[in-house]
Parts: sequence; C-alpha cells; structure tokens
Amino acid sequence: MIAGILFPGLCFAQSIPTVSNAPGEMRNFTGPGSPILSVGQCKFSINIQAGQRAIFNGPDLVLYYSKTRQDQMPYLLQAETNFGYAWSFKKKGSRRDKWVGVMCENMEDFSKITVANEISKKDHSPALDEIRQSNDMKCPATLEAGKWTPHPILKKGEDYLFSAISGDGWTGFLIGYRASKERGELTSVRFCMINENHVLVGAAEDDDRPLALPIHFFDELGRSLSTIQFPK
Repeated sequence: MIAGILFPGLCFAQSIPTVSNAPGEMRNFTGPGSPILSVGQCKFSINIQAGQRAIFNGPDLVLYYSKTRQDQMPYLLQAETNFGYAWSFKKKGSRRDKWVGVMCENMEDFSKITVANEISKKDHSPALDEIRQSNDMKCPATLEAGKWTPHPILKKGEDYLFSAISGDGWTGFLIGYRASKERGELTSVRFCMINENHVLVGAAEDDDRPLALPIHFFDELGRSLSTIQFPK
C-alpha cells in the first residue's frame, strides 16, 4: 500500500498558477512546481516534478510523466450513447509513454464506489443506471468502513495490482492491469479518489490497443497522486 502524504490545510493563493481554460489562466504547466488544476467541478493541487507536465485539453486534463511526441499525445474520446456520452482515453504512437488522463464526476453518478451509494440508490432511470454502470467500470472498487475492496474486471489470464491511496480530506485507490503475472508491463492504469461530493477519475488506457506501461509506473503514479490537495 502506498501511504498518503498529509499536508497542512491548503489555501489556494492567487500567485499559484492555475491550469484550466479560464481567461488569464494557463493551459499547460511544466514542473517543477505545485500548480492548481481545475477539471470540471474538481479543483486541486499536485506536485509536478522536473520533466513532468500537466496539459488542460477541456474537459479533460492529462498528466505526463515522460516525454511524449506532439503527434502521439493521448486524447479524450467521447462516444454518443443512449444516455448522453461515454468517455475514454486513446493513445497514438508509443505504448510505453507514461501518462494519465483525468476527469471529474459526481458521487451520485456511481452506484458501487461506496457501500452508502449501493444502499441509497433512490433515483432510477434507464439513463442514470447506464451512467452509473459506466462509471462503476471506471472505478472498480468499493469503500466500506474506510477500506477499499477491489472488484477488477479481468480478461482471461489477466492479473492486477491494487493500492489504496489517501491524503488530507480524500481517499482513493490505484489499480493497474497486466496481461499476466509474468509480464512486467501494464496494459492500463486507473485511479479514483473521493473528495466530498466529487470523484476524481483518471486512466491511462486504450481499449483498441493495450498499453505497455513499465510496471514501476504504478508506484511512481501512486506517489504523485498522494501529493494531491483539495481546497478547504
């Protein structure tokens, strides 16, 4: 398990750079530093080291942990469905580039992320049920009594790594999939973290072409995510 790093209460100051699409704010940041990242209703800071970058594309944000060619950058794919749009990330070129795309969702749009959500699903409709089902697949674990229990969706022969992560005022998990226990590469990585009524969701993935992320990226990403702070 990767221990969370606790920080004093965070007060976002005007002098701290903000990465978003708002007028006067930057759309990308190159480390080192701890910028404020604004993704939908989620606003947070994260430590970005030298050689790492954060790029806001809208509505998503991508964190880069290695150099990536301009023509091979990952991007958000939004597919129209019966209930609106389903999203996922795609990646051109090298499958070994280290990155993770980030989106922000509402707690009410999940059914299994906490036991309380499972019990209190009062609002039902075909559209809302489909949204929840899609989000539950993005966050395959349930929080109960302060402990995360994974329920990964595995293909035949697949294996996974799992770690709880936490910080000041938030809790979450990181899960990485690999083709087998013997493989030293990850085909995809996901994280989810709960802060009040929002869920920060991240993924390095490509359904059409499994990635080949170095396995050490799992711990590297966990350490990075553990520096996240939300405003109070």
